[in-house]
Amino acid sequence: MTDIETPMSVQLDRASIQDAVREASVRATIGGSGELTITEDVKNIQKRLPILTEKSNIDLSKFIMHLGDVDQPSLPPTIGPIQTGYITFNNGVPVGGYASIELHSDGTCLFSGHFHDSGAPSYNVEFVWVFVDSGGVAYTFSASGHMNGTFESGSRDYNWTNSTNSPDVRNNWAKLVAGYRWKWNAHVGWDVQAAVDAAVNALKAAGAVIGAVVAIVALV
Repeated sequence: MTDIETPMSVQLDRASIQDAVREASVRATIGGSGELTITEDVKNIQKRLPILTEKSNIDLSKFIMHLGDVDQPSLPPTIGPIQTGYITFNNGVPVGGYASIELHSDGTCLFSGHFHDSGAPSYNVEFVWVFVDSGGVAYTFSASGHMNGTFESGSRDYNWTNSTNSPDVRNNWAKLVAGYRWKWNAHVGWDVQAAVDAAVNALKAAGAVIGAVVAIVALV
């Protein structure tokens, strides 16, 4: 058995090092998604509220047409905060964390998160959150950082807190609150653009129509 002195003066045997190398070579990913949709037409109302349409004499087409005659409430001022909950990775990758996002009608976007490496190797982590509004515009928020493991000196944590004002979010707020979908992905061992593409493609596969992609936050 051969001992090797690491930069942190930790004595590790050969088997431990081999296990750590295998551990570091694993690519892991985890993700979540959600949506808010607003009923806008007769067909959707009839589908969602069959009792109303079958047991009443309401002419839904006229009902919807006259909704515009009523004073509409102001648009919701915020979306979120939306929390991921605690994120863990498959295949024994010793990284965990969480993220949060909040959007405001004035264009303010609050994006924060935390990841921790509790293992021997160091890792790069990539986190991406994508929102798609009802008009087909995708807004991306991404963060990428390094966490040191036992083999390296330095912080085991990657934290970010970002506040950005986006004209795109502000100008398209009505389309956002009218109905949106979101998808987040967390990866180790990827690059940020691959993570963004994966989230956008997942939303498309789920039925989202995306005509433009706007990067709001990209932290590296």
